[in-house]
Amino acid sequence: MEENKVIYCKNCGAELDGNAFFCNKCGTPTANSEKITPPAQPETQNIDPNISKKDYMKLCAPASIKKAVRNSAILCYICGGITVLASLLLNPLGIIDGLVFIGLGLGVHLTSSRACAIIALVVAVLEVVLTFVLSGTLTGWLWIIAGISCVIATNKAHKSYKSFKSGLVSNPNLHDFQ
Repeated sequence: MEENKVIYCKNCGAELDGNAFFCNKCGTPTANSEKITPPAQPETQNIDPNISKKDYMKLCAPASIKKAVRNSAILCYICGGITVLASLLLNPLGIIDGLVFIGLGLGVHLTSSRACAIIALVVAVLEVVLTFVLSGTLTGWLWIIAGISCVIATNKAHKSYKSFKSGLVSNPNLHDFQ
């Protein structure tokens, strides 16, 4: 059976367990503490302040903003997909509307384009109004929700990008680890 060896603090002389890393009385590190390897620190990237918005969204944008943009685009895909499927059965011209909405969703998803988001909202409102005028039914509200979601998400992305460009935020990812 092995006995624990005893060591003594080099600062106060207190008797310590042979495996101690610090003195229990004064807190001075022991020779054992030199054996501890500090954890690797995440590397900070030196990012060009003239980075494009597309590259900013890939490399630097906070995860919450990336998620909001992605989710709003997914809503556009769903709305466009449902429209295309329904149009195959009811009105073949509606396929164009669905494909346009899917395309606008792609513009939001791939480039965080505020222009695509605003156009998606305008198209959604026009679709709802035209459907109501022509058929007397109020449908298409999910399109409006998708359009509003796109506008909100892309505005957040734009604001984050502008803050980054102006130097107010050196690296937004430091505040948004998940």
